[in-house]
Amino acid sequence: MTFEQFQHDARLFVLGALYPAELREFERATEKFGDRAQQCIRDCRSLRDAFRLSLRTAAARETLNHRIDSMSTRQRPV
Repeated sequence: MTFEQFQHDARLFVLGALYPAELREFERATEKFGDRAQQCIRDCRSLRDAFRLSLRTAAARETLNHRIDSMSTRQRPV
C-alpha cells in the first residue's frame, strides 16, 4: 500500500467503514508508515469531529429559524 492509498483508507477507517480484510491491511500499513500514519489518523479524526460538531439536528434548525423569524418581526425603537 502506498501512503496515498493509506491516506484514503484512513478517512474510511475513522468512519468505521473498512471491511475486515481492508482493516488488517490498514493496520499493517499503520505500522509501516509509523508516526506519519498516526498523524494522518489524528488529522482525519479531527476533521470528522469538526464536521460532526458543525451539524445541527432538525429540531435545532427549527428553533434557530423560529428565533430569527421572531427577531426580524420585532418592532425596533426609532
